[in-house]
Amino acid sequence: MDYLRWRGIPCYKHQNASIYRDGRYIFSYTRGVSDIIGCIPKTGRYSAIEVKRPGGKPTPEQRQFIDTINEAGGRSLWRGVWKRLSAILNFIMPGDMIRTR
Repeated sequence: MDYLRWRGIPCYKHQNASIYRDGRYIFSYTRGVSDIIGCIPKTGRYSAIEVKRPGGKPTPEQRQFIDTINEAGGRSLWRGVWKRLSAILNFIMPGDMIRTR
């Protein structure tokens, strides 16, 4: 996230927390919301990135969230590892919009 911010993308980590009570979990968040939420500079478009461990895949709820954001005109995707960060940036922001330092 520091790298995204350094590149000029305001973003935050969505907190996926739940409460364990009476032998079960009570979810205190909307299921499927991506891990990183941001705003694309200059356009103001919503961006969402779902981060997965190697070999991991998004749940049906996460896929639905990604599809919903893309259909609404935002930019959302999932990636297995952070070493593909340049691919993520190229997807959510055209190359001429990425701040270079």
